[in-house]
Amino acid sequence: MSELQQLWSVVGLRVPEELEEQEATIASQMMAGTPPVSESALAYVESRSARLMGWRAALIAEEGFSRGRLEGWTRRLTPFSLVPPEAPNEDMPLLPRLAATRHAASCAEDLARRFVHNERDALKEFCKSSRLENVRGLCDELALATTVDHALSVLESHWDRVLEQRTEHRRLTELVTLREGLEDEMRAFDAEASDPNRFKRRGYSGIQENRRRADNQRRLRSLDASIASCLQEWGEREGCAFCLDGQEYKGTDLLPHEHTHMYAWTGKQMAHKDSLKSSSDSSFAPPQRVQPGQANVGAIPSSLVRQRAPAGSFSSNPGGREGKTKSSSLGASTPSSSGGTAPAAAAAAAVAAISTSTSSMSTAAPPPRTSSPAAAAAASAAAAASGGNNNNNNNN
Repeated sequence: MSELQQLWSVVGLRVPEELEEQEATIASQMMAGTPPVSESALAYVESRSARLMGWRAALIAEEGFSRGRLEGWTRRLTPFSLVPPEAPNEDMPLLPRLAATRHAASCAEDLARRFVHNERDALKEFCKSSRLENVRGLCDELALATTVDHALSVLESHWDRVLEQRTEHRRLTELVTLREGLEDEMRAFDAEASDPNRFKRRGYSGIQENRRRADNQRRLRSLDASIASCLQEWGEREGCAFCLDGQEYKGTDLLPHEHTHMYAWTGKQMAHKDSLKSSSDSSFAPPQRVQPGQANVGAIPSSLVRQRAPAGSFSSNPGGREGKTKSSSLGASTPSSSGGTAPAAAAAAAVAAISTSTSSMSTAAPPPRTSSPAAAAAASAAAAASGGNNNNNNNN
């Protein structure tokens, strides 16, 4: 009878709910202090004890198998820092202990299956964003894995390097996110600082505005230094440029910290900058210079030719420069009371003769100081007439 009671305890049967009908009757008799003594009762107790002992052995074997499965999944998940449920205490009865072990093993297997599924999707996204060749190869190997155990083996062989790459990529991404947030803040500040109406607002302080601008530039400079250091380490370790969202990151090149005014933020200005850069790279062919003595002065418009005044028309030549004349009486002589119209006509004819002679001059030889004989005679006649008129005026 005591052996039967011990088997109930080891197996974990609830008395009398989970006992057979005859077994429950015997249990109630034993609890009342009147154990059965008939041969049929004793034969049943012996038969029931043998069946319970066989069931106990089966439960122990099944619980050991479940515990082995749990330990196997725990061992496979440990390299990935995953912690499955722990195995139940061995002091527990067999039935509840077997149920707990089965549940823990099922949870560990489900954890491994979900981990492999999530890693496949995460590695595809990481490969698309970072464009790393080793990650692309890992994704191809995972696509060929047919079981969870095989996929875990593939992941374990690449896990250390991929983990390092993802950690560094995540750190660089966080720095880029901080820089983009600072850019948004600086855009808003630059838009506000470019408004001329800010001087009319109550409480406006130019000192605070300058401090904020300097602080933004300091923060941007610090972030750019950190990003530049991380980008250099990434290039040395991976042998390729750092890519974000499938594109090489060039945020620090598009907007360096030395240039932060608001016009640098617009797409129109960036396009203008690119167009200027492309135009500056194009070849420029300067016009050929004219050799001395080969210029054709006749092809030059007469309005652009510096005309030389006739001799005697200058009262002085300040600075020794040719072509700078004072007000001449050749073209603006006032008719006098005694024949002033004739000297004016003579002066106009002299100017026309000088222009004609000047336009036909060649640059091969410097023009002489003296004018043509006809021009000189006309100028002398004009000067004589002007002198005569002045004398008549004085006599009058």
